Amino acid sequence: VHLAIVILALIYSTSEWAVFAQLVVVWSIDPACAIEGIAFDSFGASEVQARQASSTVLSISTISIAVSCTVGGLLYDAAGWTGVTAYHCA
Repeated sequence: VHLAIVILALIYSTSEWAVFAQLVVVWSIDPACAIEGIAFDSFGASEVQARQASSTVLSISTISIAVSCTVGGLLYDAAGWTGVTAYHCA
């Protein structure tokens, strides 16, 4: 579903409906719960490992959001919505 919406957004990069559909799909298919569940399942045997795993997942999420916003902004400035859509596809 996500790839189909991204392809439509690449084709219709200036259409508001395509950008809106892409944003809805990106927000609705959020893998954060699955990643946290996998980390807890793998490292939940002890309190120390569970604490370290949750700290690592939180750190990675924070860094990835900060980098994604920066790279997305640079791509928007350079290539507009077409660049942002290609970035979502990558």
